[in-house]
Amino acid sequence: VKSETERMAKAGQENPRVENAVEEFPPLPWKSILAPTDLSEPSKCALKIAVALANKCGAKLILFHVVQMPNCSSCDAPPDAEEMMGQARNSLDAFASKVPPGVTVGKVVRFGNREPVEQIVEEANDISADLIVMGTHACTGLRRVLLGSTAERVARHAPCPVLIVRRPVNGPLSVGGWLSGSA
Repeated sequence: VKSETERMAKAGQENPRVENAVEEFPPLPWKSILAPTDLSEPSKCALKIAVALANKCGAKLILFHVVQMPNCSSCDAPPDAEEMMGQARNSLDAFASKVPPGVTVGKVVRFGNREPVEQIVEEANDISADLIVMGTHACTGLRRVLLGSTAERVARHAPCPVLIVRRPVNGPLSVGGWLSGSA
């Protein structure tokens, strides 16, 4: 049995309960919201909620992207780190350009060999994040057993609450239809 929200999402309809959910929250004390992103569709869904929450409580939204150094044991030439960082910054800038005016946005790109989970938790500590909002690819079966969920591991080690967004969000969440379609 599918939930009403799932049925409506499949039909392309907006669920008024989702649309008005953030507006119904009591005043929130969050001043800094970290939104780690891999620039995927699940990240876009999470960003939509992070923006609505930041807008609701006047928090600064920090978009965070990790560029992992590829294993170059089989590479003919090592990758150009500066070029990879430049591409990542451009991609994050395009992602951030979808955030509506009135929401303060910071952007951080980190490069390295460490796991994204470690870097996300470190960034949350560094900026004293009050909340982390992130998407999940919702892998199941053997892939989840072998790899685990990045979002799940962040939730276990983060210094603050973590809101994990699993499904696409329908409706503008009271900040306009700013993240529809492609990034």
